[in-house]
Amino acid sequence: MNSDSGSGKEEGVETDVEEFVNEDPFDAPNMPENPVYWFIATFAILFILHYVVNKGAAVLIEFINQLLKIYGKDFQLPTSLIGLQRMTGFSNYANGIKKSVVCEDCHKVYEQNVSLPTH
Repeated sequence: MNSDSGSGKEEGVETDVEEFVNEDPFDAPNMPENPVYWFIATFAILFILHYVVNKGAAVLIEFINQLLKIYGKDFQLPTSLIGLQRMTGFSNYANGIKKSVVCEDCHKVYEQNVSLPTH
């Protein structure tokens, strides 16, 4: 409260609480409606972000797409990691993530884009 004004009103920015309550933080408008396809896309992006490096993401996406074709499904994942991130809504979450590597000899952590020293 602002004690100088004497009006008893708080100064600040008005916020519509309903706007935040009704907003889905995980909303991804490009996600498929089918829950099985939704699971496949979400699993793929989470697996890739945690375990796959370099060109492995494209290989995994292509593998999943080939399986979907074999089983006669009309759904296909986007062929690039960026496309998959946009589809699932994970591009917003992945922007601030820094990737690192650990030296096997000294266990020091380095940024992924820096070459490791030779010991």
